[in-house]
Amino acid sequence: MSEGVSPSPRGTRPGFAVHTHNLIGGLTVAVVALLMLGYAFYVPNAVIPRLMSAALVLIGIVTAEGTQAIGALLVAMYSGWVWADPAVGLIGSAVIASWAFGLVKSSGAVLLDVRADEKLERTIRMRMEVGDDRVTDLHLWQVGPGHCAAVISLVSEAPLLPATYKERLRDLKGLSHVTVEVERCPH
Repeated sequence: MSEGVSPSPRGTRPGFAVHTHNLIGGLTVAVVALLMLGYAFYVPNAVIPRLMSAALVLIGIVTAEGTQAIGALLVAMYSGWVWADPAVGLIGSAVIASWAFGLVKSSGAVLLDVRADEKLERTIRMRMEVGDDRVTDLHLWQVGPGHCAAVISLVSEAPLLPATYKERLRDLKGLSHVTVEVERCPH
């Protein structure tokens, strides 16, 4: 067997061989091209955090997985350890699965409209219910990392302008979008 040619795996056509030099060269070109793509995507979107982080994730995955694959092929080619490439593939898939689980965990609450902070809800209710003002409906949900939206319905015998009620919540950190509806109490 010549150097740089992997033996034919069992069950394939006789004479079929993978030229690892060509495979390593192709992987190197793919890694460089994807890194250039990630950089080209990163630069114009540097002011948009979500797109910037997506580009950085692409660059990170390409760098990690590409260098692992190339390294495993080199180890297999020069040491004869043909199990190195599949082993590194399994390790790389475990790393990607771990990243995917972390992404689902961090973004799942936003995507599924999980109930926002109960302490913030109590604080809003306490600040709104002053005098004869009563909260009849309060919806609070997370709209992004560290940002909540609130829709508040109030009844009052002497209702104020909605802007007055919004002013009561102005200093609450993380409350980005507030909608206030005020109705006069019928009795």
